[in-house]
This record gives sequence, structure tokens and C-alpha cells, in this order.
Amino acid sequence: MKKLLAIALLALGLSSPAFAGNLIVGAGIARETVTEPVDVEVDLYQVKGVYRFDNAVTAGAVFQAADPDLGPSERRYEVTAGYNPKVGNASVNVEVGYGLRNSDVMTDVDYYYVTVGASHPLGNNFVGDLQYRYRDSNELDKWRTDLYTVGLGYKVNPTTLVRGSYGQQYGDFESNIVALTVVKVF
Repeated sequence: MKKLLAIALLALGLSSPAFAGNLIVGAGIARETVTEPVDVEVDLYQVKGVYRFDNAVTAGAVFQAADPDLGPSERRYEVTAGYNPKVGNASVNVEVGYGLRNSDVMTDVDYYYVTVGASHPLGNNFVGDLQYRYRDSNELDKWRTDLYTVGLGYKVNPTTLVRGSYGQQYGDFESNIVALTVVKVF
């Protein structure tokens, strides 16, 4: 928990008014269907805030709650840092994160992840994106995963995007994830 707090304070310090940029806030809901090693349906709720500096460096935090139909609910707290440059009309994203998985029935577990992706305007206010995420934990066996996601978003206005996505996860367990997210840029 001390590591998580230290990284969060660093991210907040970097986002001071001395550094120009944009605050990006997103909220989403998802349904994950775990197919291996057991069949479980999980409702996911997430809020993410990221500050994107004018030099394309990003820093942020994530809160996620998971409510499975089998087993205890859990919460995840993450801090993230990345690089999100514009390349022509496209946007490239590289992100590293550190998280804490918390449950009422097990001890807290630290984990880390790396995400790479890209988005590109498709015309008529639509945006398409692809992402890959690697996640692992040095403290928990059977939690290494590779997640591949494809998404389609619609720009409601220049600062608001509604995005639907589908992800397929492989590794120590397998699942698919369908999500709906709203993103606002300030």
C-alpha cells in the first residue's frame, strides 16, 4: 500500500498547474465471462482519471470494483504512467501501471501491467481502437493474463466519447469482456 500511495503522490505532483495539459476522466461498466478454469460471470465498474501533459506524458489513477456471481467481491486500486503521442490523425498509447487487489476474504495482492494501443478516427465522429495488456503479480499464482481489446467509440461532442469494446483474455485464466465507457476531456 505504501508503494501505491507514493506513486499516486508522484502522479499528483506532476499534474500541478505548472504543467499544461488535459484532465481525462472515464467511467465504465463491463461484463466479464470467465470460461477457464471455471465458469463465472463478473460485473465490473471502473472510474479512471488521467492527466495528459502537453508533452504527451500521462499520469493517473484507476478504481475498479468487481462483483462475481461466485465468490467474494473485490476492489482494485491502480496508479498509471504512460506516453500518449499523436501520430498524424492517430493516437498511440503506452502505459505501465501498479495495482492493489483487495478482497474481504484474501490478503491484499500487488500486481503490475503494461498496455499498448492505438486509436484512429474512422469518420462521421467514430473512432476505432486496438489494445493489448499484459498483467501479472509476483504475489499471486495463476493471475498472469494477456488481454486483446477492440473498441469503437462515438464522439458526442469534441470533449465527450462513448465507447463500446470487446476483449478476449488468455493466460492463467480465460475470459471475454464486453464494456461500455464514457470519457470526458477537460
